[in-house]
This record gives sequence, C-alpha cells and structure tokens, in this order.
Amino acid sequence: MKQVLPVFIRCLIVVLSLSSTLFAATLIEVPAALDQIFPEKDSVESVKVVLTPEMIAAISSRSETAKLTATVGQEKVFTVAKKGADVIGVATQATEQGKWGLIQFLIAINPKTTKIEDVVVLSYEEKRGKPIARRTFLEQFIGKGLSDPLDVNNDIKGVTGATISSKAVTSAVKDALVIYEEVFKKK
Repeated sequence: MKQVLPVFIRCLIVVLSLSSTLFAATLIEVPAALDQIFPEKDSVESVKVVLTPEMIAAISSRSETAKLTATVGQEKVFTVAKKGADVIGVATQATEQGKWGLIQFLIAINPKTTKIEDVVVLSYEEKRGKPIARRTFLEQFIGKGLSDPLDVNNDIKGVTGATISSKAVTSAVKDALVIYEEVFKKK
C-alpha cells in the first residue's frame, strides 16, 4: 500500500500540471477570421506602428489595462481591409489574461465610425471560457464605441460561469478602440 499511494500522488501531480494545457484551443486562424469579418474585401495590408513614449502616454491616460500591456518600442500591427481603393475596416489582435490562461482576439473597427465591426476569439486557454467565442455573446460588442460603457453587467451581458473571460473580452475591446484612436488613426 505504501508503494501505491506515492505512485497515485505522482500521477495526480502530472495530471494537474498538464491540466492547464489540456484546455488550450485554437478556434480560428487570422486569415480565416479576416475572411469571416470582411467577406467583401479585395485585399488586406498590414500596417506596423512602433509605439513611442508619446503614444504610450496617450494610451495610458485613456485606458488602465492598455497602460499595463503597451510598452515603448512595441510593434502594433493593424490589418487594413480594402475593397478597391476604399478602406472598409481595420483589425487588430489583442491578448488578455483569462482565469486560467491567455485569450487571443481579432477585433475589427469601422474606420468611419470608430466603432466595433466585429470580434472573433482566435484562441483561449480557459476551462470554462468557450461560451465567450459564441456569436450571441460577441455580437453585443458590434456597434459599440468608446462613448459606450462597455461594462459586463451594464451594457454587456456576461457569460454565466465565465465572468473573468467575459471581462477579458470587454477589456480587449476597450483597449483596441483606445489603441486604434491613439496609434493608428492619428498616424
């Protein structure tokens, strides 16, 4: 019996240490997400912007969470979708911490209105966070801008059992809008 207990405990430790990676999932790759968001696009181009101290100061003054993740010299990539010569949308990737791991998003912004065009969950490492990738949840963000509260349990109905994941999406959307306005729109 003495031999069985240590073997069981070792097995349990191995299973628990692997459990955080067992829930990682890539839901969609960026090119497929861009096709989903901008089906009418003819072309896309990447625009890279290196964050300057002035950009960081502007971002920090408008967003507490973006201030924590944006650093001087960091490169932000914006994907510009075009139909002919017209820009029909701009998308950027964002990563937020969920309860158990990182959640990656593609957030599309309408350049004419500076409002959310669409949000797609690219990947997540959450045990219970998958419902945040459902269209019924993500559609709440479409048409929202920085003048909207963008708050879970205010204008965004959170996913039951995935409150932290719901807040992560909301934070990613807010930050994407701030960074878009302060970095891409002003360049």
